[in-house]
Amino acid sequence: MKNKTYRSYYIWSCLGVLLVSFYPLLMLVRVVLDMLLRGEVLKENYPKYIIPYTPISLAVLLGVIFMPLLFSCFKRFAFWGGGVIASGVFFLSETLLEQKVVVSSTETVSRLQDWQMLMCYVPVGETTIYKTKTAVEILMGDYSPTFKIHFYIVSIVLILCILNCLYGFGHMIRTGETKRKKVLVLQSVCTGIFLGLCILACFTAFWRDGNIRVSALSAILMS
Repeated sequence: MKNKTYRSYYIWSCLGVLLVSFYPLLMLVRVVLDMLLRGEVLKENYPKYIIPYTPISLAVLLGVIFMPLLFSCFKRFAFWGGGVIASGVFFLSETLLEQKVVVSSTETVSRLQDWQMLMCYVPVGETTIYKTKTAVEILMGDYSPTFKIHFYIVSIVLILCILNCLYGFGHMIRTGETKRKKVLVLQSVCTGIFLGLCILACFTAFWRDGNIRVSALSAILMS
């Protein structure tokens, strides 16, 4: 009975993650097709939320798919194995997207990581003329990937939170141990809220107008 219930849980977990990941994966397909057909992605076709949600979705999906194998190999340490695999998938897909995808407009042609950075401080499509350098432009002049460390940390924490809940319930169903049930329910609720706040924060990133000042909402979300 436990095995049957676990199989059902595993199948529904995979289908659920796949369903939630449908749009991020669709964005990936659109970008890959443009790169194959044109060698670049036109700015009007660029799905602005492909980073970070497509790498996160791929990481969680593969982490869930490998769940039975990891339970067989690592038993109660399966989550850590899944976390390592998912983190590796995230960084691999993130790096490939940033380095290989080229976004073009009438003014610029740049790699995805530079294009994403530009959109976060001046919305694409707006024409802004600066007579003198702003604080943002000065910071952009010395742009370094290390500025994105908070972005990577939030992504990894989100991936681990989701997998912790999925693996936790999977372990509970496999073993019949229910002592962590209340904790897992609470963690699942918190993870859902965390994901919602991350999505909201991502949307607000494209409200910026080139001003270095951070809004109260953005500050609260980052905190």
